[in-house]
Amino acid sequence: MREAAYQAGLITPNNSEQLIIALEPEAAAVFCRQSKLREFVEGRNRDETVSSAFVPAQTQYLVVDNGGGTMDVTVHEVDDNDDVKEIYHATGGDFGGTKVDKEFQNLLEKVFGKDLMDEFCRSHPSDWLELMNDFEMKKRGDRVMRGEETRVRLPANFVNLMRHENIGRSDNEIIKRHYHAEQLRISKEYLCLGSEIVKSLFESTINAIIKHLETLGKKKELRGVKLMFLVGGFSESPLLQAAIKKKFKHKYKILIPNDAETAVVKGAVMFGRRPHVVVERCLSETYGTDCCVDFINGLHKYEKLKIIDGKRKCQDIFSVLARENEKVKMGQCKTSTFCPILANQTTVGFDFYTSSNPDVFYTTDAGVRELPGCMSVESPNTSKGTKREIKLEVYFNTEIKMIGIDVETGNEATTSIDFLWH
Repeated sequence: MREAAYQAGLITPNNSEQLIIALEPEAAAVFCRQSKLREFVEGRNRDETVSSAFVPAQTQYLVVDNGGGTMDVTVHEVDDNDDVKEIYHATGGDFGGTKVDKEFQNLLEKVFGKDLMDEFCRSHPSDWLELMNDFEMKKRGDRVMRGEETRVRLPANFVNLMRHENIGRSDNEIIKRHYHAEQLRISKEYLCLGSEIVKSLFESTINAIIKHLETLGKKKELRGVKLMFLVGGFSESPLLQAAIKKKFKHKYKILIPNDAETAVVKGAVMFGRRPHVVVERCLSETYGTDCCVDFINGLHKYEKLKIIDGKRKCQDIFSVLARENEKVKMGQCKTSTFCPILANQTTVGFDFYTSSNPDVFYTTDAGVRELPGCMSVESPNTSKGTKREIKLEVYFNTEIKMIGIDVETGNEATTSIDFLWH
């Protein structure tokens, strides 16, 4: 994100501090805590803030950010200074609102045929967007909760193409091959979906969300959690709200902003005014860099053996800088020391990696991913050969900042990576 800001001309490396990156669930939590109860669904016009009513010191809560592409969940505890500590690492999955859109697209292909839908998308892309945008609005409606039809407008070009490809058959004769009239029908320029059909479009996505929250709620770190915030555009779905309330109403107090979709944006503004409100985070993955060490028979894999200046070395070692589930305070610095592997080496490079395995050993292990940040530290004074020290400092904030320092000369190099880079 910072690189995109550089390319857009919003900031430069010389004034990079003018951009503060906020994590979405944390921004939403700031908004929810500072909002008044009347700004929430079933808030009963109360003017007191959520913070004073439900979030005193030592309160633990969940923030469930149901967006378009993903669901992201963080777990916080409020300390005595009204600051926030993350007590369990961020989790989530790719079960956002676009999964429902995909189910709707599958339904269209089933009813009207894949060839027709491909032709429509190719020939009338703006009409296709209009159709999906209308569904996007209608899927947040509450007609399904009352057992009523949800009506999605079909663009004129779609209707014309459908009739051209099905000459001699009425509109509803096309649909009857797959659905009864009470399930799905066409009325004028509208595709009318029965409530059970609409529910079926949501079913797999809602089930995945419920399962994730149920599994997460069993973690020992979450035993004290009694409050849940639902934010994000998909959280405005009455079906999703009802499913979560039905499953968790006895476990959590569930609060949903009236405008859940904008909670993150509004919270980001508040976060910008108070960026140090989050004082501690729990790492979701293990972070490290690659290095060479002395080769030890029986410990290291033989294929990792490399002879360097006549010495047996093991390459591709994952040198851990911070481990999964480790608690780090914001601004905290962790320091490691490395040495050049060649006596005449004048530049020491660092690549960075992440893994979901806290016991990772090699950078080539399964599940290890290289991060989009690297740096090279100039070390021109080679008089100490491989005894020179390159200090690597790791600073934890919303972004993780890496500073490499050649101890002999003081030369520095810097790079940053997103805290929740995926």
